[in-house]
Amino acid sequence: MISWEVVEGTLLVARYAPEGSQETQKSSPNKTRVAAFDLDYTIIDSKSGIVPTTDPEDWKWWQGNVPQKIRDAHLGGHQLIIFTNQGNLTTLTGEIGSGLELFKRKIEDITRALAVPLIVYTACANDIYRKPRTGMWEEMQKAFGGAVDHENSYFVGDAAGREKDYSDCDRHFGMNLGLTFYTPEEYFQGVIGQILGHKFNPNWLITPEIETRMNENLTALEMFDVSKTSHNQYKLTSAGEIVIIVFVGLPGAGKTTFFNVALDFGAMRLNRHELGTMENCIEKAEHYLETGFCAAPDGGKIFPRIKFRELEKQLEAPTIEEGFTGVVKIDFETLALSYEMASQELSLVTTTLEIANMGILSQFLYFAVHPTQLRPVIQWKLLHKPAYTRDPSKESETLKDCFKWLKLTSRSFVMVVQELNPDLVVPVALYYLVLRGLDTIEDDMTISLEEKEPLLRNFETVLDKDGWTFNKSGPDERDRELLVHFDDVITELKLIDPKYRDIIKNITHQMGNGMADYARMAENNVNSVNTVEEYELYCHYVAGLVGEGLTRFFVQDGFANPDLKNQPELSESMGQFLQKTNIIRDVREDFDDKRRFWPKEIWSKHVDNFDDLFDPKHREAALTCSSKMVLNALRHAEECLVYMKGIKEQGIFNFVAIPQTMAIATLELVFQNPRVFETNVKITKGDAAQLLMDSSQDLRRVCAVFRRYVRRIHKKNTPKDPNFLNISIACAKVEQYIESIYPAKGPKARVPLAIDDQPKTNISYLILTMLGTLFVISAIMIGIAYSAGVRFDVVLKELANGNIFPGKVIFKDVQQGNVNVRGAAIVHGEL
Repeated sequence: MISWEVVEGTLLVARYAPEGSQETQKSSPNKTRVAAFDLDYTIIDSKSGIVPTTDPEDWKWWQGNVPQKIRDAHLGGHQLIIFTNQGNLTTLTGEIGSGLELFKRKIEDITRALAVPLIVYTACANDIYRKPRTGMWEEMQKAFGGAVDHENSYFVGDAAGREKDYSDCDRHFGMNLGLTFYTPEEYFQGVIGQILGHKFNPNWLITPEIETRMNENLTALEMFDVSKTSHNQYKLTSAGEIVIIVFVGLPGAGKTTFFNVALDFGAMRLNRHELGTMENCIEKAEHYLETGFCAAPDGGKIFPRIKFRELEKQLEAPTIEEGFTGVVKIDFETLALSYEMASQELSLVTTTLEIANMGILSQFLYFAVHPTQLRPVIQWKLLHKPAYTRDPSKESETLKDCFKWLKLTSRSFVMVVQELNPDLVVPVALYYLVLRGLDTIEDDMTISLEEKEPLLRNFETVLDKDGWTFNKSGPDERDRELLVHFDDVITELKLIDPKYRDIIKNITHQMGNGMADYARMAENNVNSVNTVEEYELYCHYVAGLVGEGLTRFFVQDGFANPDLKNQPELSESMGQFLQKTNIIRDVREDFDDKRRFWPKEIWSKHVDNFDDLFDPKHREAALTCSSKMVLNALRHAEECLVYMKGIKEQGIFNFVAIPQTMAIATLELVFQNPRVFETNVKITKGDAAQLLMDSSQDLRRVCAVFRRYVRRIHKKNTPKDPNFLNISIACAKVEQYIESIYPAKGPKARVPLAIDDQPKTNISYLILTMLGTLFVISAIMIGIAYSAGVRFDVVLKELANGNIFPGKVIFKDVQQGNVNVRGAAIVHGEL
């Protein structure tokens, strides 16, 4: 049955409950999970193509699977809600008009067809209930009489601000509510969504003092009074950005004050009150954009969105040093807390300097001011002698191509693989390529679950199909070329010893099924990973199994202690340690790509929403959360050392040790490092080169590396951190194990493991570096002088005659007459 209610004359509410239906279960005490949907172009479409339509029968499902997906959400414990804007239902007087009964009939037909409990909120006027304003949501909360579980709730709508969309109100409705937002294509079809981020968020400008004033219901003028707050100005733009900011709000809402106080970045403000007409505003905006200034129009109604789009067309092809970040709207009706882009955001193009960041000149300048970083790089390049060297001249063309794909997919891995024992080089390379191909399919969000799941589960059968390739990866998938040429891998795989091929197929089968299980779980779970157990199971599938297969390679060829095969927890720790370190380091990158690997069981103890980890206001809580993640990874360090102790062959030892030392160094880098939540941090090239050298020796040197970095972790550990004691214990366990295999009998006995502190500066090396730098600079200056026509033969001749300061003699002679240093008249050829 369905019941109807009208709230405040403009909000229409329908409640539908089939006979015998039960109340939706709450996810936690007093919290309701909500699955909310827009109506038109999300749940339904028009049969006739006419929108809006008054015909109650002129509708069809947007996609055939829409009803089942909505029912699945209900079965998953979500309260189903529809939020829809229907301005066509109101008359010129603002009242609900004659089309109401026809609209009711349509809603009744839709709810009966879905046959699950459902509430429909319809905003019939341009007032507080219309999306993206939050009035409908607030009315819903009143009806529930309790809080909403925001973390497990979401909103699906088509108006996302994409190029084809008529609006972006759905996307920003979800953002204003703090809900995960999906487009219909993402939710119903599994299509990967466009990245529609924001370069500017007014929340970044809300200081604690301003937030306090907001809670006191002060006016915007009082809230942003610079004399009453320790306001930190936010520099919106950097070199090369061109931005339009739109201020929207009633007169007196505080737009001018906010602009003058909170956005002091040199923008040119456009105000119709000052400029007189909209045409003058347009003309000024075009002028500002042409001259590279930022433009800040005042008010959406006096400067309509269609005009913004006209201006935006001028910037759709950014040059190398210009990028258009989009149009930002600050809505003062919600006191600068809601924001939206007026159209699809274009990616910023990096500046010339950023593009040349890894160029020769920038590297020279970097190492000139960081000479201690240069030494290990030079030593590694000149002194490193690999245990084995791959010989491409003896390889087939398809095998050469396989190493080309290996280099394409992992530059770091290709080096250590090519230095393996000749018996293992090809099997390990193919092993990596097979699993990388599997991983590429799993990572590709453009492949639907219906197609992805059987591919993952049956991938080992692909290895027997001659000529098999896969061309359906998304265009932006980094390793798609490997799958496009996967027939090369299959060809070479059939040529290796069956004992290796059987291991590869067995691990592929286990990993593929594990990835398929995870992909299905992620399809129905917006948090991706809920518990630590799920987190470690995922790491087992993508990394632990890799270690298991490699261990079987090493043991069967006699390169490792057979006991390693009987202690699978050791190889598991090797994979878990690497994977967990990468997940901690890449948290910002994964967040930007809409991925979540940090388990909710950990982060929910520190912040309410996962997004809060990246909000500077929650930085202390985020660091505490990250230290818990570091602690979780650090517990594998001891078993990694135990595993490496069982390796008998130098090439294999280098192969397993290098990634582990890089991991412990990365773990120390990310520990208590707030930059992890802002960018992808990496160890320096000099440190990486030093680790390569230390890892290519023996276990004693590797233990020295682990001791050095766990001591740094311990030094950075702070009693303010709730994990302080456990992290200290974890560090002590690593040192205790190292002491057990390389005991220190006295201060001198610890010399081989010393390396406890940062390396001391080598004075002689610094002097050598400075002299080398001076030599290079001198050579450049001499070259410039030579190009300018300086006569070095004359200079050298004067120096040979003992005239060290010829300039003084010439100056003196010129005072006496127009002669040169020899007393002869100056001629043109000597100038």
